[in-house]
Amino acid sequence: ASGQFEEDHIKVRARRYDDYLTGGSAAEGFVHLTLFLLDGRSEAVKHTLGQALSDAVRQALDSAAGTQITVDTRDMVRATYAKTKI
Repeated sequence: ASGQFEEDHIKVRARRYDDYLTGGSAAEGFVHLTLFLLDGRSEAVKHTLGQALSDAVRQALDSAAGTQITVDTRDMVRATYAKTKI
């Protein structure tokens, strides 16, 4: 919905962890998102995208009080990024 991507360019991978610590405690859950973007977007756009992802996860988990949600936005170097479809 951001207008930043074509749908077929979006990839989602999920990994579940049964053993973890957050803040030294295993009592509360977490969701960590890493958003990889080809470089060239402004800091404001990256911030908006990260916030939108965090908000979407929060809404999806509204009954999971105490869950930490973090987003790490990273640039991929466009000049060295490669993609091949076979």
